[in-house]
Amino acid sequence: MSPAQTTSNTAEPVVDETVWHWLDEARAAAEQSSCAELLDLGGIRVFDALVSPLYVTVLNALRQGPSQPQPLARQAVARLRAVAYDWKTELRRRQAAVPGAPLSETQVVLWSCDVTHTAVQLPVMRALCEHGVDCRMLTCRYKVAFDLRDRDEDVLYTVAAWPEATRGARREGVRRGKAMARAASWELPDLHSRRGGELEELVRSTIRRHLPQVTESVVNARAVLEHAQPRVNVDGNEP
Repeated sequence: MSPAQTTSNTAEPVVDETVWHWLDEARAAAEQSSCAELLDLGGIRVFDALVSPLYVTVLNALRQGPSQPQPLARQAVARLRAVAYDWKTELRRRQAAVPGAPLSETQVVLWSCDVTHTAVQLPVMRALCEHGVDCRMLTCRYKVAFDLRDRDEDVLYTVAAWPEATRGARREGVRRGKAMARAASWELPDLHSRRGGELEELVRSTIRRHLPQVTESVVNARAVLEHAQPRVNVDGNEP
């Protein structure tokens, strides 16, 4: 089997190219529907921002084969777990939002989105500071903020830096997600063993789940450019 193929529960192999082609059709249909404004964040296309999770969502659905109805009890448990996870995440975000030094004009911004990024970026920040370069470590992830503070390192946590803007962005993401849930179908084609309507619901669900994070990321990126005006901005991942 070639690297561009994977197997599913059906006899028909899943080819990566067909998934990308289907996602292109899904994006075109969505951006020509009543959801067009909901999927545009001031010129930033939500489908582009979520290309990786959308691809994984569709690919996993094809690997699993035709969908099977889930017992109501299992569906209820899954929803409760999702709500509990969201509450836990929000609590930790607020706990990590300790005010720090404000972000001012800085030559270099190192944006860590994971502790593995920090392991690489922290020595770079120290070296730059030793050579007289203005440098700030920034993160939009509460786990990274806690980790750096445990090391007594200066870090700017975006939720603490501009709390009203980040909260407003997440609310806007939720609003867009709810509006998208009420929108008419995009009438997407079938793909391998899965009906277009089933895949569309999975794609919409993935977008709704990530929209608050995407809208917040856009606000964060614009705020950094406005306040820090860095000559170099190094992103550890997609913030």
